[in-house]
Amino acid sequence: MYLSAYWPASKPQYVTDPDPLPASYDWFREAVFHAFLHRQAGTDLWADVVTESGEEFFGKIIDIRQAFVEPASNDYTLETSLVLETLDGEVSFGGPGAFMEDHRAESVTLRANP
Repeated sequence: MYLSAYWPASKPQYVTDPDPLPASYDWFREAVFHAFLHRQAGTDLWADVVTESGEEFFGKIIDIRQAFVEPASNDYTLETSLVLETLDGEVSFGGPGAFMEDHRAESVTLRANP
């Protein structure tokens, strides 16, 4: 209820700077938040993702779906995801409980274009 009703009605007072890169995250929402801040700053952003099943992916972040900061880029309430362009094509990642994305991420490392 809070994220779908109250959060969108509020006005941002302050948004932090993105974390220095490379940066690793075990909390998926924090990874998406900082990825979005880096995208807004013009960073050519790449990610290493380890999934709940232990698979490892690497690629350029081509889409970020979130509603933490404006402009929101999600299509539905609570959608929080990253899409990478990998050697095998586009792959989408969500956090714990994700059901629309291809994989659930366990950890994410963000880095500038290698």
